[in-house]
Amino acid sequence: MIEKTSNNNNYSTLPDSGSDCLTPPVVNNKAEQRQHPERLVRKAADRPDVRYPLAKRHCVGLVQATDPGNASCRPHWGGKGMYLAVLQDCGLKVPPFRCIEGGVWQRLETVPMDLSSLLSALDDGHEFGHNTGTLAMLREWIGRLDQQKQRRWLEATYCFAASDECYQKLRCQPVVAEIGKIQQEMMSVLGADAVLIVRSSGIGEDSLGNAQAGKYDSLVHDGGDILKTYLKVVASSYRPQVFTADEQRMAVIVQQCILCRFSGVAMSYRRCDDNTLEVEYGPGQGRGVVSGQGAITPHRYEISRAGQTV
Repeated sequence: MIEKTSNNNNYSTLPDSGSDCLTPPVVNNKAEQRQHPERLVRKAADRPDVRYPLAKRHCVGLVQATDPGNASCRPHWGGKGMYLAVLQDCGLKVPPFRCIEGGVWQRLETVPMDLSSLLSALDDGHEFGHNTGTLAMLREWIGRLDQQKQRRWLEATYCFAASDECYQKLRCQPVVAEIGKIQQEMMSVLGADAVLIVRSSGIGEDSLGNAQAGKYDSLVHDGGDILKTYLKVVASSYRPQVFTADEQRMAVIVQQCILCRFSGVAMSYRRCDDNTLEVEYGPGQGRGVVSGQGAITPHRYEISRAGQTV
């Protein structure tokens, strides 16, 4: 369920949008936009607050997703992809996006390749037993290691999967044509100067009690073959915090990157034991708010489903 509140008597403490301390830096060209995707500005502390009626913040009445089939998207599109489909079903404005299904990365993980450069970077790389293998074989091998050795192997595998060497080994695979086609379709719709963001969408991401905030990468595409950016994003599935030795399904969203003044996240429930919607937001793009790394102190307000702000 997606909810937005409409009540002329509801107020929330929001920043003064005219305040100098909340004005994002001016970015005049595409190259600079891609170089500074975070668009973060100063800390939220000591900012002047102004009370605005929620009705003036473009809030509308209750909106509820009506298509129960959206849940079936999760195994293919991941958590982000599923909820983008839910938002579209609600009639809300969503920047154009396309999904690279999790099965694409599964297929790329089974491509045989020379792993000698990866194995030579590890003191115990010879224990793998052979220089030719697949990333899926490496995943299974790493899953059998003790925790200390596992972390070292995962760091090396992450660097290899995101490297230009891995890109060169995979770029001619037939399945890669699907990724290139998605890039072409997006640029034909948005225009050649459009900025794209390649967003991770883990299968278990954004599930109840398991948000996995900031554990996978999402990167602004810096031009050229989008496969390079895709590989850097899916490589984050080798991070120790999210690694599993099981078959990995990680979807990726290719979406128009909006250069915005403010952005954030709305959490359906502040806690599982109450009936409160919580909203956190900050200046610029939302990486500092949603990464889970405390880059900024976000503004926050809470709305109870009884129609009152807290």
